[in-house]
Amino acid sequence: MAMNMHPEIMYDYSRGVTQIKVGAAHLDVMTQGATTGKYGCSDLAVTDECAFGNKLTTLGTTLLSNGDFATNDLTEWTAADGWSAATGKAVHTAGTDTTVLLQSVSLTATKVYEVMVVTTGRTAGTLTLTLGALSGSAVIASNTTTTQRFTATDTEATDLKLTPTATFDGAVASVTCKLVTITMEGALGFYGAIPATQPEITGSTTDTTVASILAALEALGLVKDSTT
Repeated sequence: MAMNMHPEIMYDYSRGVTQIKVGAAHLDVMTQGATTGKYGCSDLAVTDECAFGNKLTTLGTTLLSNGDFATNDLTEWTAADGWSAATGKAVHTAGTDTTVLLQSVSLTATKVYEVMVVTTGRTAGTLTLTLGALSGSAVIASNTTTTQRFTATDTEATDLKLTPTATFDGAVASVTCKLVTITMEGALGFYGAIPATQPEITGSTTDTTVASILAALEALGLVKDSTT
């Protein structure tokens, strides 16, 4: 007998004869016990947040210094002559220079970080956002706010880089890099199960594999890791 091993965090809303269930991959709308509609995450016009009915995401303070270029210079940043910040923005002069705008940040393994870049004044060229060699680079080709998330693979200092093409003639108004914390509010449970409170794992462990598993489960909001 085949078993459905796909976990779904339940969030039920019941009013009268209508019941709404939010699962990991879809939304069920039921009337008098019969499923009348099933909608995927894209139909809900939300992001992967719909994977958890009660998942709360919070952002820490930015890990970057002078990310808003309020000093009217490139203090704390590494850049070549093609970049300047006399106007409170990091402006790139189009020409031949493709040197990166760079600042190092300290990351912790398995943690998720959100980088947001605001670009203005661009009429040509592109800007590429990277965080070390982590998966999730983004090519910026307009005046916009770009948000990208990265998962750290090691605990170490990592270079946040903005790499322009030679023709990029825009400016970076601000850059932030924030730790993403995901928690669960209230009870949780797998599909078909009675919701339970988030379990807390205590004790001590020196096993790096176990520690990594617990960290991953905590990042998903499934457990609270209080081990030492």
